[in-house]
Amino acid sequence: MSVEDARMTNAIRHEIVKRAIDSSRLEVRVCHGVVYLGGEVRQLPGQPVELKKEMEILHHVIRNKPGIRDVVDDVRLFEPIRV
Repeated sequence: MSVEDARMTNAIRHEIVKRAIDSSRLEVRVCHGVVYLGGEVRQLPGQPVELKKEMEILHHVIRNKPGIRDVVDDVRLFEPIRV
């Protein structure tokens, strides 16, 4: 991984932790300006948010970062079952 890719990966992770989601199972890597997201995101306990909306916002923020050319998303949204 190049120094620039590592710097962008850290910047993306910094943006992810700002969101109201549990990203502990989310993998992030950047290669030549392309962000690869994989794994799973969940709601934080006590934070009822729409995961799809949070991910849309996150994509928008990531795409607007200087040096980012694309985002490849292979993330599963783990929605709790409501009874």
